[in-house]
Amino acid sequence: APVAAPTPAPVDETQATAPPAVAAAEDMATGPEVTVRIGEVDRDLHVEGRTVADVAARWTALLSVPTDLSGRIAGWYCIEQGGERLQGSAAAAVIDTSRVVDLVFEPNHTRLVTVEAPGNVRFQAPVGLATPAGSLLAHLVGWLELGGGAFTLHADGKALGPSQVLAEAAPDVSVLEVKA
Repeated sequence: APVAAPTPAPVDETQATAPPAVAAAEDMATGPEVTVRIGEVDRDLHVEGRTVADVAARWTALLSVPTDLSGRIAGWYCIEQGGERLQGSAAAAVIDTSRVVDLVFEPNHTRLVTVEAPGNVRFQAPVGLATPAGSLLAHLVGWLELGGGAFTLHADGKALGPSQVLAEAAPDVSVLEVKA
């Protein structure tokens, strides 16, 4: 008779540990420290990065990127302070280190968008709204074999930073464009 797989214990993502290299980077961080609330757990972390999205990406790496069993991104974290979402494109300096910051999970819902790229490429595909723009761009450049060079990703004409997620920057996106 087949043996049923054991039911996995619930995972408390706030207790996940970062890979050693990432944890070492936090130990060497020199930016200002802030209390970050993740669920019901508070951690003191450093504010390192150019933008709010960069800081959120760094903190997400410290926690461990949330994935499903196949390795697909299940979501991403965004920063809120005082009950308001901080814009990912804002300078990291907008984070008030004298107040608690909430790291809030953003599920990676998908949306059908039109993708345009150099070489008259145009198609529709489902795109994860909580996947960092840099990851989307790296995938498109490699998959479409666009070659070397500097590329940027734009959502409905708006340039995206590599750590920004569409859920925050352009939740109603209809066109993603890779620009050389």
